[in-house]
Amino acid sequence: APELKKMGGKSVDVIWRQWDVYKDEENVQLLKDAYLAIGSFCTVFLLLWLVTGSLFITVGGMTGILLAFPVAFFYYRAMANLEWVGLLHVIGLFLILGIGADDIFVVWESWQQAPAGAEVGGDAPEEPDSLIPRLAWTMQKSSGAMAATSLTTA
Repeated sequence: APELKKMGGKSVDVIWRQWDVYKDEENVQLLKDAYLAIGSFCTVFLLLWLVTGSLFITVGGMTGILLAFPVAFFYYRAMANLEWVGLLHVIGLFLILGIGADDIFVVWESWQQAPAGAEVGGDAPEEPDSLIPRLAWTMQKSSGAMAATSLTTA
């Protein structure tokens, strides 16, 4: 190679790009991310169950989080008319999981504080054992915190 002799023996870096190789590497990375997403989902599931002590609340909360994915994908594909899904989109799995779990913890803590606030004489619902007023109080008190945590996470 006469071109290499002109360079005086310096090293040469060859960069080669081929779409099929790139797609294979991307698929390998997506599989690794899927394992991490499954591990994260299981960890959040166990933590929710541990904190709430209720399998019903845990399954309901995680179902709500999982239902966010097809809704988001529908808006992405049908409403925005975008077709490409890449590695960066997979980060959305972790983002939605984190925001959803955080919101569940916030609502759970507000629910737990409703009867305690009534005992102290705070602004808790008049009938802390009644479901509707307690739920309304919980959502009123937790909505600001959920909005703040969701916006700062996103």
